[in-house]
Amino acid sequence: MIVTCLLFSNSCKKEDLSVIEPDFQEYIDRFVTEAELRNIKIDISKLKVSYGDTLKHYCGYGMPNDVVINSNCWENYAEVQKEILLFHELGHGLLRRMHDNSKLPNGDFKTIMSEGQLSLYSEFTPEKRKYYLDEFFIPSTPPPDWASLKTIPTIIFQDTIQKGSPQWQFVNGPGNSFTSKFCSTDYFSPGTSLSIEPSNSLEGWAYWNYNYIPQGINQSDKLVLSAKIKTVGVTKGGGITLLMGGRDANNNRVFFTFKTDSGTMDFTEWKAEVPYYISAKSIYIRIVMDRSQGITYLDDVTITKFE
Repeated sequence: MIVTCLLFSNSCKKEDLSVIEPDFQEYIDRFVTEAELRNIKIDISKLKVSYGDTLKHYCGYGMPNDVVINSNCWENYAEVQKEILLFHELGHGLLRRMHDNSKLPNGDFKTIMSEGQLSLYSEFTPEKRKYYLDEFFIPSTPPPDWASLKTIPTIIFQDTIQKGSPQWQFVNGPGNSFTSKFCSTDYFSPGTSLSIEPSNSLEGWAYWNYNYIPQGINQSDKLVLSAKIKTVGVTKGGGITLLMGGRDANNNRVFFTFKTDSGTMDFTEWKAEVPYYISAKSIYIRIVMDRSQGITYLDDVTITKFE
């Protein structure tokens, strides 16, 4: 048998039947390299990775040795999102892993194989990327220190909305479809609230915005934004969204969280959570009204960090 292989060496080599679109080759090579760093050999000799625009409800689909990616998603994804998406589908196609939506103690998803995987890590969190790739190739990887449960609260921002506060700025979108005011008739705590209501149509959007300079927050702390919100007859459209995001010195978004609803409700506490804080130069807080009728009121805004 050894002699036969020497005489007919070409027939003894594993035939490469892979078909990989050029856009994906860099990520396939990276996948193989990351596996090798963890002493895992990956056979891609039969792998097919292609675009498939018939995917209407998914950005990717992975089957044994066959991965299909929606070109519209791919073109609009950032570099890290492309890596996570393709690795996720290769998890199905080459590692034979199924979806897993279990959580780490701090509330983050446990694995790249979750169905909400695209924001698991970023260029600003190399320690998170290392864990997720470790777990990806070695599922027995234990939870990292940064994923511990955060239980010690400290309020780092609190605003009861005082009339004329210059920190709150109103931004009207295309068409100037909304009006705003410091409202002295509907509020949760005495004084005023912020209101938004449409002035002419269901088109467009508008929001109140507050830029906060963060202090005393540690990387990996949990942040919870809370506010009291009242809505009167808010139609669905885009509804009402309470959101918080962080930006770095170059204005790149480094974290983001939100809560959306519609309808009618008296002042109710809304919360939106960031399980893992990434160091930011500024934090923005917004209440957004999007393509909706009705009136929205915002009061008593708080950010709490948990260590």
